Amino acid sequence: MADDRLDTLKKKRDQLNAQIAKLNARKASGQRRLDTRRKIVAGAVLLDAVAADLAAEKPTGIAGWWEQQRAKLARPQDRALFEHDGSSQATGQRRNA
Repeated sequence: MADDRLDTLKKKRDQLNAQIAKLNARKASGQRRLDTRRKIVAGAVLLDAVAADLAAEKPTGIAGWWEQQRAKLARPQDRALFEHDGSSQATGQRRNA
C-alpha cells in the first residue's frame, strides 16, 4: 500500500519535472528569439544610419566609426558580409524584390 503511494508520488514528480523542463526550454527559446530580433532591428538601424551618413552633406561620423568596427571583425566571412562593393546592400539600402 505504501509502495503504491510512493510510486504514484514519484510518477507525479517525474511528470512535474518534465513539465518544468518543457516550460524552461520554451522560455529560453523565446528569449533567444527576442534577442535575435533585437540584433536584426539594431543592425538595420545602424546600416540605415551609415547609409544616411555616407550621403549627408555634413556627416556625423557614424560611417567612419562603422568602418573601424567592421575592420575589427576577425572572421573573413563576417567581414565579407559588409564589403563595400557599390551594391545597395553595402550601404544599408533595401532592394525592391
